[in-house]
Amino acid sequence: MLARVVRLVFFATLPLAAGCSSVVSTGSAEIAGITGAAIAGAVTQNPGVAAGIGLGAQAGARAGVQYAQRRVHRAAQLRIAEAAGPLGVGDVAQWE
Repeated sequence: MLARVVRLVFFATLPLAAGCSSVVSTGSAEIAGITGAAIAGAVTQNPGVAAGIGLGAQAGARAGVQYAQRRVHRAAQLRIAEAAGPLGVGDVAQWE
């Protein structure tokens, strides 16, 4: 059952990998919350515990996406700084 849920989540989130950051952030957090609640529902009959697990999974997914976005943005900013650092005022250079 758990392997089936994990596969479902993987294939459901795969299209989001190419989407914009807000879709990825929101979509992955929602899917993680639903998946966490579904798994918790299979493990416990207590709805409070299941909701807590779902919310925890959602918060963890959102934090993971935000961390990855910060790393990507920092890498892009460092490349821009490397290209622009040695330039004088008014100079132009290419960067990738």
